Amino acid sequence: MPNSSSQRSDAPNALPRIAGYRIEGVLGRGSTGVVYSAVQVAVNRPVALKLLHMELMGNRRAVRRLQREARTAAKLAHPAIISAIDMGEAEGRWWYAMELVEGISLGERLEEQGLLSEREALRFFVPVVDALQYARDAGVTHRDIKPANILVDPHGRARIVDLGLAIADDDPALTSPGGTLGTPHYISPEQARDPSAADTRSDIWSLGATMYHALCGRPPFQGDSVAEVLSAVLYERVPDPRQFCPEMTRGMVLVLRQCLTRDPERRYAEPAQLGRDLERLRERRLPQVRVADLDPLKEQGLGSRWRIGLGLAALALVLVGLRTLVWPRPGASDSAVLRPVEFEELARLQTSFAAGEDSIRSALGKTGSWLSLRSAMPLTPGRRAIAEDFREGLLSDLDRELGRLHEDLTLRLASLAEAQKFIEARDQLGQAYSQELRRVTGYDTLAQLPGTERVRRWD
Repeated sequence: MPNSSSQRSDAPNALPRIAGYRIEGVLGRGSTGVVYSAVQVAVNRPVALKLLHMELMGNRRAVRRLQREARTAAKLAHPAIISAIDMGEAEGRWWYAMELVEGISLGERLEEQGLLSEREALRFFVPVVDALQYARDAGVTHRDIKPANILVDPHGRARIVDLGLAIADDDPALTSPGGTLGTPHYISPEQARDPSAADTRSDIWSLGATMYHALCGRPPFQGDSVAEVLSAVLYERVPDPRQFCPEMTRGMVLVLRQCLTRDPERRYAEPAQLGRDLERLRERRLPQVRVADLDPLKEQGLGSRWRIGLGLAALALVLVGLRTLVWPRPGASDSAVLRPVEFEELARLQTSFAAGEDSIRSALGKTGSWLSLRSAMPLTPGRRAIAEDFREGLLSDLDRELGRLHEDLTLRLASLAEAQKFIEARDQLGQAYSQELRRVTGYDTLAQLPGTERVRRWD
């Protein structure tokens, strides 16, 4: 432990002096302290020394936080967690020494070298997940997982750093409410509401947001201010990661969605579960994720229902507004013009579908009737194109919903088959799937789906 022989360095650029250590330079600066590169003289060991800022010397809360950080780091002996070596006080400034690992943060790595591929991300994050499980078993929650707090060593391996916000089950001093803990872009919803409510599932959310950033080039939620980011974390849907990373596999999308599900009860319960799914992805197997438990993704722009609805409604209004330009001249053929009343009918049909008043089956049926009633009249190219676009949009909605059902069923069956629950699997193929099919599409059986190609695809 340092004593009064430690020397004060008041010059702004002078390096501090701590007995037993030779401080060589600055590694980084944070809101509460400065990290220096140093050598522990007695054993000639390179270390990193974290010292509180001079202005925080008398701040008891800052001192306690640094002490907790050091004790928590010393408690965790894992190859993917930076461990603490020593702690002390030099002329009123508290410090602690930790192992020194050369490298850059994951955030810097992403800025300098670009995004991780999915295979790189799997290799990189599996040890991080294992470290979080180790911390959980030791009763520790990190509470500030983010790219800046994951170090990448010269061999490309990950090391978790900065336990300044960590809490331990045996350290009740940290559970007092108040204050914004964590980093807004990566903080979990429950932690944003109440920092004392954070647990290992909050770390899983933050790690999910970090993996999203590493693969997509941006965190899942953004904004121009802290308030906007926190509002997005609390209320907005997660953007589909395939908007930013089109080559991402379906399995990785599901894993990210499981990490970023707002209800902690429907998230991965512990890091080990996430780790097993990451290993499944490495083996090119599907993760054990139940799609029905996941939050819906935020689609790019408006959903197809609303895009079609607003487009057709706007076109109908334009046509009505310009009726004097397109209304038939005396003696002109009805087949040569586009009559506004027909587009009003089509717009009403699409609007009812967009509002959820019609199922896909119902809307397709009405569209077919709308077209067949006018089959006796020659359709102008413009009229035919708009009507067919509407129908194709409905069929695209149908395919997407069928894809989601098929994905959910496949995952559920794989999980049940692995557990040898064959009778339950048979029931999943029957009643459960029929109910879901009816709920999302309006069709009772696959045989009722329009088009033999579509039936063969999903049967």
